[in-house]
Amino acid sequence: MTRFNLGAPDAGLPIPPPSPSGMRRLLPRSVVVITCAVFLGSAALGGVVERWYGNMLVHARVASVRTTLFPYGNSVAAAVGRHVSRMAGLAAFVTSRRDGAQLAHEFSLFAAGLMSNVPGIRAIQIVRDGRIAMVHPLEGNRGALGMPLRDSPDAKVRQGYQRAVQATGVTLFGPTPLVQGGEALVIDQRLRTDYDPSLDFVAMLVDMESVLRDLRLDSLPPGLGLEVRTASGKLVGSFGGPLPVRPVRIETELRDGRWTLLGGPSAGWEAAVAPDRVAVRLAIAAIVLLLTALAWQMAGRDARLTREVETRTASLRELVEEHRATIVRQRETEQELLASEERLRLALAASRTATFQVDVATGAIIWSSEAGALFGLTQAETPLKLESLFRYADADVASRVSAAYAEASRQPSQGTMEVRTVGEDGVVRWLQLYWLSSAESDGSVQRVVGTLTDVSERRKLEEQFLHAQKMQAMGALAGGIAHDFNNLLTVILGAGQMARAAADAPGTPDGLRTDLDEVLSAGERASILTGQLLAFSRRQVVQPRHFDACDLVGGMGTMLRRLVGERIRVETALPGTKVPLFADQGQLTQVVMNLAVNARDAMPSGGVLRISLRLDGRPAGPALPNESLAAERFAVLTVADTGSGIDPAIRQLIFDPFFTTKPVGHGTGLGLSTVYGIVMQLGGTVRLTSELGQGTVFEVYLPLSASAEESPLPSVGSAAPTDGAGRTVLLAEDEMGLRHVVERVLRGAGYTLIVAADGAAALAAARSHEGPIELLVTDVVMPGLGGLELAEAMQKERPETKVLLMSGYPQAPGRDGPISLGSLPLVAKPFKPSDLLAACRRALAAE
Repeated sequence: MTRFNLGAPDAGLPIPPPSPSGMRRLLPRSVVVITCAVFLGSAALGGVVERWYGNMLVHARVASVRTTLFPYGNSVAAAVGRHVSRMAGLAAFVTSRRDGAQLAHEFSLFAAGLMSNVPGIRAIQIVRDGRIAMVHPLEGNRGALGMPLRDSPDAKVRQGYQRAVQATGVTLFGPTPLVQGGEALVIDQRLRTDYDPSLDFVAMLVDMESVLRDLRLDSLPPGLGLEVRTASGKLVGSFGGPLPVRPVRIETELRDGRWTLLGGPSAGWEAAVAPDRVAVRLAIAAIVLLLTALAWQMAGRDARLTREVETRTASLRELVEEHRATIVRQRETEQELLASEERLRLALAASRTATFQVDVATGAIIWSSEAGALFGLTQAETPLKLESLFRYADADVASRVSAAYAEASRQPSQGTMEVRTVGEDGVVRWLQLYWLSSAESDGSVQRVVGTLTDVSERRKLEEQFLHAQKMQAMGALAGGIAHDFNNLLTVILGAGQMARAAADAPGTPDGLRTDLDEVLSAGERASILTGQLLAFSRRQVVQPRHFDACDLVGGMGTMLRRLVGERIRVETALPGTKVPLFADQGQLTQVVMNLAVNARDAMPSGGVLRISLRLDGRPAGPALPNESLAAERFAVLTVADTGSGIDPAIRQLIFDPFFTTKPVGHGTGLGLSTVYGIVMQLGGTVRLTSELGQGTVFEVYLPLSASAEESPLPSVGSAAPTDGAGRTVLLAEDEMGLRHVVERVLRGAGYTLIVAADGAAALAAARSHEGPIELLVTDVVMPGLGGLELAEAMQKERPETKVLLMSGYPQAPGRDGPISLGSLPLVAKPFKPSDLLAACRRALAAE
């Protein structure tokens, strides 16, 4: 009795052997089937191998032919190149003549000398005004004189002429048949001479037989075919017999394109490698016979074993079925566990949270896969000891974490804290630490578990919110101060200018005029400072219009070069299309100037200032400060310098008002804050990129205008003392000093005035006045009835009355945004008497 042990201790079950008659029936059938299958399979595999090897031989032969043809490609380039180099001398001869008479006299002598030294040249021609003007030798070529090329009935000749006159260098044409017989390659060289602008080009006709002799085709290996074709595909010559299917192509670079060499065995690729395939076929046949013999030998043994294995398989099938149900249940449980772990992993990854477990006895830490990213490390580099984590935190943070861990190790506890870390990648991160420890059955604490969550983005948003609140508070303070100061400045400038005009009278001391000039100069500087304060606080009086930003930035080039000095190179890059904006041009000019001055101060030793415009979508990053004004398309004004860069420690402060790194007396600290305020007021934003020693880039995003039509600038004109003669003006101003100055200016210009201290008094005075009122001049913000309400009431009761608004701070108390002035004209405070009179004339002239 035969036994088979398949690995289990109780697997030795008795199996009855097959009968001798069954053995005789089984062996012949299985042997024949297996042997035939092996023979057919090995033969098929041998055929595949033989075909593969044949393809490899063909590829090798192709590579060999390509290597053989490379020298002939160089020969083609050299043969044509020698004649092209002669063309340069011929063109130099023509262009160096003094006049056409000298050229006609010396042409034949020079051409004869050139042809005697360079064999293969059939003729040399000079083409003037589309016709052959000169030819050498004349013998046999007289018929070519005067032949039209530009208007030739042959289209190919016309195309060759056009190529020659349009090219800047040498062009090739042909091979083309000649009247004298044979073919020639035409080499043309464009001419540009001062003494005869009608000269088109000089042409050299080279005998193709001489070109082909230079190719050294007499050394072509036997059995190899070769063709030479021009860039247009025209056949130059063929040698050595017909080409095979899929010949090798060699591209040769010439002055006028690429010539192609085609080559390969004349008998074909398969015939070329046939001798090498015979040995392979014999070896494959021997291997097939050997495999067939081995299959015949092993088939008998395999047939006997097959029956025994089938019997044993039946006895094991029941055991397999019993275990299958258990395995299925176990697999379902494992899949549910894996799915649960995957959901947890995804949740931790999405929240940038890592879990940890600390062994209290050893201090070893087990991390989740997300921990490495929190420290700028890979998972394999994650610290394995608690002490290793302290190098990523400050000393005080490390001491607090150490104390909390010591407490959690002694007794069950839990807690949370935010810690600041600096990872291996140099990135500062804020991490929310949560820990929990629990007691075991014996009351001891064996492990501390917890989570670390990256809350850097939340901290950044909180800092941005606090910074925005600070900027808003400072803006409100600056705007309020500037509003009151504008009224005082208007009085100072107005009264000062009138006093200065009176001081021009004879007998006035010179010292008084000098003092008044100093007062007016100081007032002008103060008005600039209040303008910067209002721009920072986004409460500046603006007069927006539609314009193309490319025109504005492009027109500032000269002014910017004078501003930054000769040691700094100014480069501008503008798009090819319009960049329509709706803004105050003076404000945008102020933005560019302030950024340019900031860049100049960062490059005391010189450098490059680059200013560019481009069109882009909404900026990435934090939300826009004024989403109600934001658009989907933006103009991006980029001001970049190659200066010293900005220290990361002060980047959060550069837009703060009065913050400056310059010495005392060298800056007000309002330059960048003014840029910030103007851009925020327009509904845009500013993005900053800077590295120490690498320069700074400011990107100013401004919403594009929906209209591309540019608004014309109003003309100012000159003031005249009698402009207001016969015209009545209603003046409403609650500031007494300012009201008196405006009253004096308007009366001095000849206007008849009705003066009121507020809007209600002005409306009552208008109703009691029986005559016409041509103009209402009113402050925008007044107690009680404001300027806009007064203007609306006046236009209802007196539609013919024009309106001129005065304001330095167009925002009403208790309102967040600026007052909409519509299309009403406005004169911004502080203003000079001449500005007020010009604004009155424009308001009266408006339709």
